[in-house]
Amino acid sequence: MDYKLAKELKDSGFPKSEDWGEHSTLMKGNYFMVDGYGVPKLSELIEACGTMQLNVYDDAGYSQALSNKMMGEGKTPEDAVARLWLALNKVDIPLNSNK
Repeated sequence: MDYKLAKELKDSGFPKSEDWGEHSTLMKGNYFMVDGYGVPKLSELIEACGTMQLNVYDDAGYSQALSNKMMGEGKTPEDAVARLWLALNKVDIPLNSNK
């Protein structure tokens, strides 16, 4: 997962994992910090999305996560599930909101 996608998760309110605080600011395995939040594990992403189907096409370097007629795609399963979570949790703000 790249920094941009991790930051989008953080900015969209993805639940912070208890494990996130243990990782350094440098890339370490699959973890790095984004404004104090670490990149979630695949298991955390799947748990946050609930019931879903994950298709991993290793030969093509492509993954797809499907749930409730929503889809997330990416180069890795983490990317696909992260994008599915973002789609499922999208907040539409009216253009002419007086609030």
